[in-house]
Amino acid sequence: MSTGQSTGGAAWPANRTNSSSSCRALQTAIQRYGLNDFEDVDPTRDLPHPAHRLAQIWDEYGERLMTPLSETDGRKLRSEVVNETWVEYRVDEPGPTGDTFNVSEVEERRAVTWLDAIAAMLAWYERARGRQGRLARGYAGESDYEEFLIELENSWQPSYCKREVARLKALERETVGGQRPSGGDAEPEYENPHSVILTLSGTSMPNGDRIGPADHDREIADSWTDGVYRTLHYQLDKLGVIDYLYHKQGEPHPGDGPNVGYGHHHVMLMVDAAPLGTGDQTRRLESAFREVIDKHVDVCDLAGSSAHGDGAISVRRVGDDEEIESWSAYAAEYIASAEEDLLERSDQYIMWAATQWATGSQKATRSMTANSAIAADSCKQRHESERSNQNVGHGERIVRSSRRGVDFECSCCGSPWQIPQHYDTLTEARRETGARVLAADGSGDGLEDDGESDRWDAGSVGDRWPSARAAASASTKVDPHYGTCVEFDSVTRAPSWRMDAIIESSGEEKPATGGGVDMRALRIPTRPKTRGEIAAFLGDPATYVVCRCDVLARSLESWRGDDLPDHCECDGDELRFANAAEDWSLGSLSVDEWLSFLDPDPVVRELSFEEQRELDDALDRVRHLAENTSLSPMGVVAQSGVPPKHLETAFSEIENTRSKT
Repeated sequence: MSTGQSTGGAAWPANRTNSSSSCRALQTAIQRYGLNDFEDVDPTRDLPHPAHRLAQIWDEYGERLMTPLSETDGRKLRSEVVNETWVEYRVDEPGPTGDTFNVSEVEERRAVTWLDAIAAMLAWYERARGRQGRLARGYAGESDYEEFLIELENSWQPSYCKREVARLKALERETVGGQRPSGGDAEPEYENPHSVILTLSGTSMPNGDRIGPADHDREIADSWTDGVYRTLHYQLDKLGVIDYLYHKQGEPHPGDGPNVGYGHHHVMLMVDAAPLGTGDQTRRLESAFREVIDKHVDVCDLAGSSAHGDGAISVRRVGDDEEIESWSAYAAEYIASAEEDLLERSDQYIMWAATQWATGSQKATRSMTANSAIAADSCKQRHESERSNQNVGHGERIVRSSRRGVDFECSCCGSPWQIPQHYDTLTEARRETGARVLAADGSGDGLEDDGESDRWDAGSVGDRWPSARAAASASTKVDPHYGTCVEFDSVTRAPSWRMDAIIESSGEEKPATGGGVDMRALRIPTRPKTRGEIAAFLGDPATYVVCRCDVLARSLESWRGDDLPDHCECDGDELRFANAAEDWSLGSLSVDEWLSFLDPDPVVRELSFEEQRELDDALDRVRHLAENTSLSPMGVVAQSGVPPKHLETAFSEIENTRSKT
C-alpha cells in the first residue's frame, strides 16, 4: 500500500499548512518507519491505526513538528531517530608490500524531526503489541525442564501505568495508613503527614526560536541534579524534618500555548511535619519549598520567575481537604490516565512520549525511601495472601544489608522500611525487635539466636552457595575418644527460571540476549571551518576578537600595528574569536597567523584551527618516529595518532623522511 492511500477506509486529514513539501514530510515519515506496513491490524479493535494517529497529530500541529528533536552536540538518542553521514577513505600503504584498505567513519550525526520521532515510536509500540517471552528452567532433555510464555509489556502500556498508580497507593498506605487489597490494615508511619507537589517547567522558546523537545526536557531534568534536590534536602533538614519521600513524574504541557507537547516535571512529596508541631504546617513548608523553586529558576536557563509563582507550590495537610479522598487520588490528578492505550492518549501526550522514548528517559523516579515503602507494602500483602507461600511478615526476619546507609533489612523483600537501624549488631537488632531467626528447617519459631559469624563457612552449604543448583561438602573432625568422624552436608535446588527467547506477534523467535537500546551521541558541527565561514562570522555584530588579557576589539586590525588596544599587554600573541550570541569561540592564534589564514589565496582550507594544529602535531610525531625508529609505516601512524582520513598524508611524510636518511 502506498503512503498516499488511506488505511482502514479513513481519509488523511488535510495539512493545515497547505504545503506540498510539508505533506511530503508526513508521507516520508509514514513510509520510513513502516506505519503503513501494519495491514494485519485487527479492524474490530477499538483503536485508531498508528498511521492515522500520526496524521491527526500532524493536522493539528503542522510545522511545529518539523523542529529537530535536539541540536545539542553529544546528546544521546535512540538509533532510530538519528541521521548519520558517513565518509569513506581509501588508503594505500606505501612500499612494495603495502596494502590497500578502506576506512569509514561517521562525519555527522543529527537528530530527526519531532514528526519522525513520533512515527518511530508509534511503529515501535505497535510492533511490541502481542510480544511474548518464553521463560524456561533447566535445559531441553533434562527431566526437570519446564517452560511457559508470558506477555511482555513496556512502560507505555496501560498495564504498566496501572501499576504506577498502585505504587502511589502503596506509598499512601504506608505513610498515612489505610487498608491493603489483601485485607490487612496499615498503621500510619507519619504522625503529621503533609502532601507537597512542586512544578518545574521552562519555556520552549527562550529567544523567540523554538528549541528541540529533547533539549528542553533535559534542561528541566538536569536542574534536579544541579542543585534543586540538594536545596530540597537542605531546607527540610533546616526545619528538622527527616522523614519524607518523593515521587518525581514527567508530564506533557496541555492547552494551546507554545509549550504544548513539551514536558514539565511534578515533584510529589509526602512529608512528616511532626518535628514542626501538630496541626497544619503548610505555611512553614511553603516558605521552605519556595527556596527549592527559586533554585530551579536559578540553575535552569529556560525557567522564568513569572511561570514559577505560588501556583508552582501546593502543600496540603493530609485529611484536611474533604474534596480530596487521599494523597494518591490527589497525586493522580497530575498523572495521565492509566486506562487508555497509547494510541488513545491526547496529541500532547504522544508528542511528549516520543521525546521520552527517543532519549531513553524515565517517566518517573522515586527516592530510595519511597521504593522501600512500596516493597514493604508488597511484602505485607504476600504474607497476607492465601496464594503466597510467604509464611513470615515484613520485618519478622531481618538480615544485614549491603546497601549504602542501611544496616538491616527484611530478609523477604530487602526493604529497610520500618526496621530500626540504630542497633550495633544483628543479634541485638533481632532480639530487640522480636525478629525470628531462621532455623535449619526454615521455621525459626521460638529459637534463640546464637550470635552472628563472619566466617565464610558459617551456616549450611546451601547458605554458603545460594546460586548453586547442587552443592556438597565433607569435613573431618578428630575426636580424641572415638577416633575420626566424617560429616557430610549437601543441598539440591530446582533450576532457576530464565528468559529463553522473545517471540514476536508474527511468531518469529529472537534470542533473549542483547545489548539493550542502541543510543548514539549526536555529532553536530558547531564552529565555522573554512575561511569563508570565518569571514562571514567576522561580520556578525556579536563576534569579537579577544586577547589573552581579555581585552575585546571588533577586528584584528587593533593588534596589527604598534598601537595596541588599551590595557592589552600580550602583544596579540594569542587571539581568539568569540561569539556572544552563539556561545562559541575559535583560537587561539597570533595576529599574524590569523591574517595569514584570512588573506585570500588559492588554497581552500577545510580544517578548523584546532583540527589543523592536531594534524600538524601528529605529523611532527610521524617524522620523528620515521627518522628514529624502524617501525613499519602502519606502526608509525598507529603510535602517532593520525586521524584515519589523513593516513595518506602520513604515509607520504614517512616516505619522504626515510628517503632523506
